[in-house]
Amino acid sequence: MRKKVFDITPPHTAGQANQTEMDRTNQSNSGGARLRQIVLSGITMLRKIRCGSLRGRIIGLIGLLGLIGLIYLISFEHKTEIEIWPKTEIAEFEVEAEVVVDKSNQEGFISGELLEVENSLSREFSSSGTFLKEGKAKGVIRVYNNFSQTAQVLIATTRFISNTGKLFRTPKKVVIPGMFYEEGKLVPGLVDIEVLASEPGEEYNIGPATFSIPGFAGTERYTAFYGKSFSAMTGGARTEVFRVVEKDLEEAEKVLTDKVLSDGRIDLENKIGSDFEILEEAVEQEVMEFFTFSDAGQEAETFIAQIKAKTRVIGFKKSDIVDFSRIYVETKLSENQKFKEESLEIDYSFIDPGVEEIKLNVKIKVLVYLDIDKEGLKKRLQSRNVSEIPDILKDEPGISGVRVKNRPFWARRVADDLERIEINIRVGG
Repeated sequence: MRKKVFDITPPHTAGQANQTEMDRTNQSNSGGARLRQIVLSGITMLRKIRCGSLRGRIIGLIGLLGLIGLIYLISFEHKTEIEIWPKTEIAEFEVEAEVVVDKSNQEGFISGELLEVENSLSREFSSSGTFLKEGKAKGVIRVYNNFSQTAQVLIATTRFISNTGKLFRTPKKVVIPGMFYEEGKLVPGLVDIEVLASEPGEEYNIGPATFSIPGFAGTERYTAFYGKSFSAMTGGARTEVFRVVEKDLEEAEKVLTDKVLSDGRIDLENKIGSDFEILEEAVEQEVMEFFTFSDAGQEAETFIAQIKAKTRVIGFKKSDIVDFSRIYVETKLSENQKFKEESLEIDYSFIDPGVEEIKLNVKIKVLVYLDIDKEGLKKRLQSRNVSEIPDILKDEPGISGVRVKNRPFWARRVADDLERIEINIRVGG
């Protein structure tokens, strides 16, 4: 059993008790008269000090100081402070609660707020695919017919060889007009045609040249039909180039998804206040859009990808869950029970998510004690001898300790005026 602490003095004898009771009864009436008598005695003592010998003056001064101290003590009003330590126990509760948007102040519900942020992100990525890009040189040559006035038909893929030995072909059938008279002179017929190199490669990007038709070799037409180019052939190539592959698109989507979702959580945390609480398990994130400006297989050294995502969660104020827990405890205690709010320990965990609500498992621990009727206790202890208080309170079921402080300190009884009695409840300390 916890030891009770009392600031008391030993009990009086019967005669002393009666005298103390008389002193207490007459205190308020005679206190002023005694104070006046002491003051008059002090004045008389001052006069004697002024007229007496040195030794008498010293003795008188000591007595005067004693009178001053007595005046100081008498000037105190009789007051009593009673500190009571109630018996306590730890009560534990467990309840399922719902955090719901727009359902505040309803039993079983905690007011929640839907928080939502949107994030978008774009980034340039390198292509990892490569392929050999080949291009055939092409250009225009002018073909001359210096053979006859009859037009000459050349089938598609007819060969033309440059004076540098590079072979080109006509991609389609062409007709070379026959010779004709111009100002009375017979001149060659001519036509401009497109030719394409027989093989890819930069070596076919030749400058202006003359061309012969090997198909006419060994005939009179070989020298009579010929071609000339007046500008360089272009487009001939055989190089390794980059292109976008499906793996590049998948990797870009993964990188951007991780980044945009991470940014969403950071922005969400920055949006809430210090008193706001969100549960990690209740955070919902959704990628709304992902696209690239290049398709798989497209020739490109780099490509741009873009993503857009949404992050949302139902949050609640920490103070709201404290209020919920406090109200819940109040409903579970009996009428004569109270609890120390400062001792509330609240632990909550996630049960089930939802778009508009989440469910929590709330565990509560709190210090509980029996209520003490302060006014009734004041009346019971009023004017009682301090030494009697242990016997008076020993059978009280809800009290574990008590301490009495009187002012002035020599007073042996509790104040007789209820307004001068102060009772303070000390819970858990």
